[in-house]
Amino acid sequence: MAAVLVVPVAGAQAGDAAQMPAAPTHQAAAANDAAAVSSGESPVGNAERTALRIENLSLDMHLNADTGAVTTRARMRVRNGGASPMTRVALQVSSALLWQSARLTGGDGGGTALPVRQYRVTTDTDHTGVANELVLALPKALAPGAELNLDLYYGGTLVQSAERLLRIGAPENRAAEADWDGVSPEFVGLRGFGNVLWLPVSAPAAILADGDAFAKAVRAERERTAGATVQMSLALEHTGASPMTAWFVDQPAELRSALQRRDAFMPARHGTDTAGAGTQSAAASQDSGAHEAGEQSGDAQSTEAAGDPDQTEIVTAKWDGIRLDGRPVSLFVMEGDAAGAAEAAAPVRLVGGEAGARSSYASAAGRVAPLLKQWLPLSGGAVLTVLALPSPGTQAFADGDLLVAPTHASDTAALAESLVYPMAAARMPVDAPAWMREGVPEFLRLVYLEQTGGRDRMLAELQGLTPALQTAEAERGMDPAPLRTCVDPVCARDKAGFALMMLRGMVGDAPLAQALQAVLLPGSAADAGVGGEAEGGRALTRRFEAAVQQSSGKDLSWFFSDWFSADRGLPDLQIVQVAPRRIERGATTVTEPVKRGPRLGALGAEPQAEADDPRRSSPTAASRNTAGLPDGSWLVAVEVQNNGDAAVEVPVTVRSAGLQNQLPLRVPAHGRATVRVPFEAAPEEVWVNDGTAPEQHGQTHHRSIEVTRESR
Repeated sequence: MAAVLVVPVAGAQAGDAAQMPAAPTHQAAAANDAAAVSSGESPVGNAERTALRIENLSLDMHLNADTGAVTTRARMRVRNGGASPMTRVALQVSSALLWQSARLTGGDGGGTALPVRQYRVTTDTDHTGVANELVLALPKALAPGAELNLDLYYGGTLVQSAERLLRIGAPENRAAEADWDGVSPEFVGLRGFGNVLWLPVSAPAAILADGDAFAKAVRAERERTAGATVQMSLALEHTGASPMTAWFVDQPAELRSALQRRDAFMPARHGTDTAGAGTQSAAASQDSGAHEAGEQSGDAQSTEAAGDPDQTEIVTAKWDGIRLDGRPVSLFVMEGDAAGAAEAAAPVRLVGGEAGARSSYASAAGRVAPLLKQWLPLSGGAVLTVLALPSPGTQAFADGDLLVAPTHASDTAALAESLVYPMAAARMPVDAPAWMREGVPEFLRLVYLEQTGGRDRMLAELQGLTPALQTAEAERGMDPAPLRTCVDPVCARDKAGFALMMLRGMVGDAPLAQALQAVLLPGSAADAGVGGEAEGGRALTRRFEAAVQQSSGKDLSWFFSDWFSADRGLPDLQIVQVAPRRIERGATTVTEPVKRGPRLGALGAEPQAEADDPRRSSPTAASRNTAGLPDGSWLVAVEVQNNGDAAVEVPVTVRSAGLQNQLPLRVPAHGRATVRVPFEAAPEEVWVNDGTAPEQHGQTHHRSIEVTRESR
């Protein structure tokens, strides 16, 4: 939860402001004895980078919104997640930032200063296309599984850059629209890893030109940092007195002016345990060495500047520990009141942007509201905040109940489609598992496309999602993360969307909506998370499974076992045989088709679709057959084999001109099953899977039926 850090003026003495030294400029801080960037390549390999795991990160950041100058102190607990002892630590920040100092704290070697060596690494995980990598030689090797604490300073100037895109030949205007991260008096936007390295990371280099390597690197970093916890203290120096709000990892906090003493927002000096180091002169600070240089930027300024648009003031905010669980570490600052979001009656709150955009967003949100009301519980605090980007062509960024996007008067229908996902995400509990935070909004986006554009439109969207999911599942290796714990967007968003779509096909809209509402009611996630957030996510998944089975009256343990509790990959279906047989009118018995192959799985009576089931339709139209047989009642036996490790239930559809009938078929892993579909005309074709179930290869299966006299 975000907490505003405010120092009351009442406790200050009248002469304090006069005695405080003037705050040194960021240029002066950067001019201290920070180590220069070494020539040559970094000696660290990718195995060492991925072995280092950041468990906890605490940031104290002083940012000048007018110039982009920044000084940051990063205190972190890191762990050796590899199998070999670690003799050095490597951490990267943007090439716009320089490492200034480092030391070990706590335990053995606590307070030991470490020599700073930094190298330039070519990587497109930062918008400049280059990162500065800090390489610290440890006085004692870090054993596998062991942890240590680091205290680091770095600083520089963060401005917009599109160098990585220009390097591969992107047009300048398009590159600027994609890489809009930067700092300005009107807007601060820092999206984190994959866009701008404004905080320390330890990850392999990734180049945009190397196919899908870049996307894989971003997904891998998201998985490695899923369990990390971050805290943030921000001191923002800016000109003017307009109310300002900051969002850190999508959580808002109002930036407020206070008596700007350095101990109000800056960290302790090394060698002390208190939160504030007290005041000292700028000259004394510089004499104390490079490691204290970053602390100078916290020196105070008088609150006499408050209310004067021509004066500089410092405003502060603080966020408590936030467990990432796969979310990007982003920071945004804009003019506006954070409290207004909770009090707004509308489901969407627009900050900035054109005047005409407000009515467009209100109309679009009104179109989406009925869908959310049908599927999700009502929540008065579920407000989507939209921060307006200045350029109309810039790429949007969404995280939780925050959407950063270009805003302008636009087509209401198209805007409504783009708002379904973020409006649904705003209603997700912050401590829900990733598959629920991202998969439920994706599922509702697909349902909305079906409602507004027809089922074919929705199926086409699913078809577009399938290749990335097939690739990701094929690359997961021998120890994949199950759906209930994965944080990879392809898994948490796309696969979860497929899983919910399959559940919808098995139980129907009403039972699934009832289950979602039961587990997403305010307090449900908190009640489930008694054993911590990770265990809470698993508990919430178990509650969802129980709710779906209770509301539908069906045993779905097999589905949750293969699709949520374990990652068994994707099914791999194929049609073994199709055996049509005509049933004489008035016949009381049906003879099984001959020449049937061996099969696995229960046969018996197949379930019949209800008359009002949308999967079954019987329009009146003439049928045709190639044998010249009269139309009549038919029974089409369809046998399907599954070569994959995951069981699946798919629709089997028999069609002729203007007529179709569809029944579900559950096919076990590495087994076969058969469904017998009754049909009131000579059948012409069979389709297995309509695209709602992802598969290893392809997405639908088709077999033409040629009716002969032998079929009678």
